[in-house]
Amino acid sequence: MAAGGDPMERVDRHAAKLAREEAARRKRFLDAKTRTIGIDREALDAQVAEKRRKAREEKEEDAAWAEFGTALVGLAASHEVTLAERKAAEDAELKANWRLQRDPAVRAEWDLNDPEALRKDRPPRVGDDDPTCGPSGMQVFEGEDLRKAEREKAAAAAADAVIREQLALKAERAAAEAEEDKRYAEFHEQLAGMLAEQEAGATHSKLVEKLRLQQENLAAARERRLAARAAKAAEDEAALAEVERMRADPMLSESRVMAAHAEGMHRVRKDHYKGMSQEDLAEIRRVQAAQIEEARRLRAEAKAEDDAYYAGIAAACEFSMGMDAAASEERFSRDREHFLALKAQQRADRMRKKKEAEDRRNAGIDESWFQQWNKTSTI
Repeated sequence: MAAGGDPMERVDRHAAKLAREEAARRKRFLDAKTRTIGIDREALDAQVAEKRRKAREEKEEDAAWAEFGTALVGLAASHEVTLAERKAAEDAELKANWRLQRDPAVRAEWDLNDPEALRKDRPPRVGDDDPTCGPSGMQVFEGEDLRKAEREKAAAAAADAVIREQLALKAERAAAEAEEDKRYAEFHEQLAGMLAEQEAGATHSKLVEKLRLQQENLAAARERRLAARAAKAAEDEAALAEVERMRADPMLSESRVMAAHAEGMHRVRKDHYKGMSQEDLAEIRRVQAAQIEEARRLRAEAKAEDDAYYAGIAAACEFSMGMDAAASEERFSRDREHFLALKAQQRADRMRKKKEAEDRRNAGIDESWFQQWNKTSTI
């Protein structure tokens, strides 16, 4: 069941592993480089792997034991259920036998103790033709009732007739009530129809009145719109007439003719001056356009001269920077080679000093050094 196998085999494997670890540990301890720098990472990885393997095996073993325990618990529960069912069946059988034994009616002497024994006895005779009675039996005993069965049958028949009569009366009453309910429902339906007709008539009257008022309102609104349009048209005509009058008035339209002087067109009246004429304005605009074009041409020529000047300067800068870059690259290469040679010399000196120190440390350690404590410590 256990995942680890034979216990003795596991002990042998563990002893072999300890021997391998001891040999590896001694080798690492004798190595000055490993002792100085630190523990070997490969050994640590091997230890981690071994621990993980052990943890996995223990986990598998625990899972197997847990499964076995679960199976045992299930088996025990099933066995307990079986025992409980068997005990319940035995208890039920015992209770049934106990009840049977306690019942006095099944005993042989019950006829002597039965309180109803006299009631169960047969009467002396059951009629005038009873064969068990002889000539001496032709007598009437006190308290006998030979017509009891007949009376009971007659009473049952009478009760049946009364019940049928009551059922018939009840059915008639139910039919009458149903007919009354039907007539009431018809009356209620007629009444609802009459109310609906009245409501429909009132609704129709209201609808007709509403339509009449709507038509009247539409007509009034149409008349108001026509009146507003007529008033606006009259107002627009008056406004147009005023505009035409203002345009025809030389003073209001600010006509330049009003500034003409009586002495000639080369003079104007200051109090009537309305600005230059269209010919003068056109001449001024022509001169301004020529000035704008001339300014654009001068700016283009200046920009071309500046571009040529900056291009010459850029070429000179590129030539100078190219010469400086070559000299800088050569100087950087010489400095780099000198720096690499210096670093190589320093590294060689460090390695030589480290090797001499390790040789001196290893010269004083041999196998007898480990025997002074009779065991070694973990490194």
